[in-house]
Amino acid sequence: MVINSRELEIQTEIQLFIEEYFKTSNLHIEMKKIVLKLLSLEGKIFNTSNSHFTWSEFYFYVSSLLDKKIPYLKRVGQAAAFELLILSTDLIDDLIDDDFNKETLSYFTKAQAVLLSNALLIESLNLLVKNTKRNPNKILSIINANLINASNGQWDDIYFNVDKPGTSEKLYFQLIQQKSNSLIKLIFELNNYNVEKNSVLKEISMYIGYAGQIRNDVQDVFSNIKSDLKNKKATLPLIKALEYSQQNDNNYLIKQLYVMDENNDNSHSFNELKTYISKTGAIDYCLILSKLYINKAKDLLLKHYPNSSIEIDKIIKLID
Repeated sequence: MVINSRELEIQTEIQLFIEEYFKTSNLHIEMKKIVLKLLSLEGKIFNTSNSHFTWSEFYFYVSSLLDKKIPYLKRVGQAAAFELLILSTDLIDDLIDDDFNKETLSYFTKAQAVLLSNALLIESLNLLVKNTKRNPNKILSIINANLINASNGQWDDIYFNVDKPGTSEKLYFQLIQQKSNSLIKLIFELNNYNVEKNSVLKEISMYIGYAGQIRNDVQDVFSNIKSDLKNKKATLPLIKALEYSQQNDNNYLIKQLYVMDENNDNSHSFNELKTYISKTGAIDYCLILSKLYINKAKDLLLKHYPNSSIEIDKIIKLID
């Protein structure tokens, strides 16, 4: 595989790598077509938006920051592999939450989504091993440890809703530590850093993971695709809105959530609840907190990597 111009944007480089890789991959032709469609959705590497976070670009610049010895094309290959790995986990996440929209379901059935997720996991592991000079067993051990931790968090997340006694902001952040932060840690550790032994990277991964999950949860409140409200998932916006409701409105919010369980056509009620949640100040609280964590991560990056301004600028642009 030859990519001649290194002046191209990294996003384009990763796109080209994936397209070239699929030309020789044994993945089913229909799977390849679906993957490219999925990778064109918001937040993915083939999306045409100029201002969004992608895991593969984040991987590339973190790798450039932490391990400058990796050859350029090997780094691109690892970043592409991570994009496929995240897509694999996203498919399972959407299956669990029943978050597929009509457009996505036009690409495949839910049964096919399971098969596609498995295939992408295998392809991503193969690509990661191929594009590193490190011991493959070590690489697989790192991936296994972090993905198991993320899976454990995802397992607990299935049952983490407002029906659960003792649901709180503290428990919410404990869950993020497993579910979301494990993926950030995985990137650091694939680039030869033991996060548990590096307090700075541990803090950075924690802050980025917190901020990203909070922002996702805020976006999901207003999404017509996501099912967080329907499933009464204990996201931070809902936790804070419930606290307000309990103190000021005689638990109006939780009562309405249960009322909607009994209604078949409740889209209007959901829109009313979204408006109510906004008025409680829960959304503002979450956005401010997310920004606070991003600023903490930025401060640590700038303080501890003063001689890597290019990489730091790129990372900050992605997470900010």
